[in-house]
Amino acid sequence: MILYVQIIGMFLNYELYDFQQLTVWVVWVPILMLPYIFSKKKWVFKIILTLIFIENLLNLVHWLIIKGPLSVSSLFVVANTNLLESSDFLKLKLEFHFLLLLPYIGLFVFALLKIPKVQYSRKSLIFLIIMLLFSVIYITDNIIHARFVRKALPTTTKTIIEFAKEMKVHKALKSREVRKAEASIRNTENERQICVLVLGESVNRNHLALYGYNRNTTPKLSTRNDIFIYSDVVSPHSNTLISIFTLYTEATLENQKPIDESISLLDVFYSAGFKTFWLSNQSPVGFWDNGIFNLAQTAEYIKFVNISGGSSIEAITKISYDELLLPELSKVLTDSSQNLFITIHLMGSHSAYSKRYPSKFKCFKNATDKKQKIIDHYDNSLIYTDFILDSMINILKNFSSNTNIVSSLIYCADHGENLFDYNNTVGHDWSGFLPDCNVEIPLIIWLSDNYKAKYPDKTANILKNKDLPFKNDDLFHVILDLKNIETPYFEQEKSVINENYKIPENRILGDGRAYYKK
Repeated sequence: MILYVQIIGMFLNYELYDFQQLTVWVVWVPILMLPYIFSKKKWVFKIILTLIFIENLLNLVHWLIIKGPLSVSSLFVVANTNLLESSDFLKLKLEFHFLLLLPYIGLFVFALLKIPKVQYSRKSLIFLIIMLLFSVIYITDNIIHARFVRKALPTTTKTIIEFAKEMKVHKALKSREVRKAEASIRNTENERQICVLVLGESVNRNHLALYGYNRNTTPKLSTRNDIFIYSDVVSPHSNTLISIFTLYTEATLENQKPIDESISLLDVFYSAGFKTFWLSNQSPVGFWDNGIFNLAQTAEYIKFVNISGGSSIEAITKISYDELLLPELSKVLTDSSQNLFITIHLMGSHSAYSKRYPSKFKCFKNATDKKQKIIDHYDNSLIYTDFILDSMINILKNFSSNTNIVSSLIYCADHGENLFDYNNTVGHDWSGFLPDCNVEIPLIIWLSDNYKAKYPDKTANILKNKDLPFKNDDLFHVILDLKNIETPYFEQEKSVINENYKIPENRILGDGRAYYKK
């Protein structure tokens, strides 16, 4: 059984297969079999075999879906996915490869029926002693070098342990409340500041016409002359949970600040006298309490328009389009507070892509190839997002016609999406190697006419820096810079719209490698 899973991994993706796992199993099999060797009880053997079966089954299923070994990133995606999204995801992934589960199950049944007898002989005892000695040396060496979990455990066990450690941090966010931070706003008397941050979902910028894609997936934004398009932005992470936490707080991959202890944009803007809003078309719940919901609840006004996503069976068939957020934006703009900070979380292009847009946005169709159909659905979802963003900008633009209103909108995706660009697969999951398509994202800024008139130097910097390399876990500093927030948490050298922005020597991604634009 063990060897079968390893062979399947090599077959599906040789580049991502870790040959060290063969050594790990050579180490653990004799240790796991010791209880049976000494007791000679068949039920003991069956328990051990079942544990090995489950350990390898989870890893095998992951190989068949993702074409890579089980990873913490994958578990985070599952942990913050509702039933609707799980169903959609499996529909994208289900292929004939799942037939490879049948031989594995057959091997398990055969092993249960053909339990080996324990026979003591001099040769077998010598062999067992040698194997156990090797196991002890290997495990001891990894313990001494503080790499036992990382190097000496089977894939599934290792991943679950690492995931449990990460979950401790995110569980702490459940009790999070808005925090008072040292912050104030630099503005002239009677100036009303409005900042709208739109969080996109699963957007590969290479599928946007704004970024040179050969299909017109941005028919409305492409005709606008009042937006700034940043051409070289990446996300270091490829799942919504971690991406949103890092771009929305001072925590980054580099500074390694605990997310649950980091100051967020909501903390800063609330402390600077802004009224804070969170509008979302994502579901507020998943298999666990959604960590982003815990962050969102620190806003003064919260509105989740997606009431179909959750554990209900109804969530499988119902949809929730992002246009539900448009009247909510118009509504909160009429709030009487002096300054407003509004976060809008789109459903965007979350799988299944075909459920992310109304039928009138089905521009690409008639494909007969399965892969092309998926790409068509994805591109149609981007055309719909183009409509949503254009509508939001127009709502804000019309509202900002008053001379004392200074407003801005910034749109940034949480991560990219793989549309068969790498590993012949689709989605934003990954294993071993984080593909460029999973991290290459759009960043778009819109400024009202009043903003440009009152802050010409800042506007000039925004235009001048639009082609500089940037990583979105520093978006926290960009937002503060955009709205002239004075706070010790702001670092101007990390804001890509600042004249003192320092271009990073390396943009390190979640897999540890440095990203370089091709």
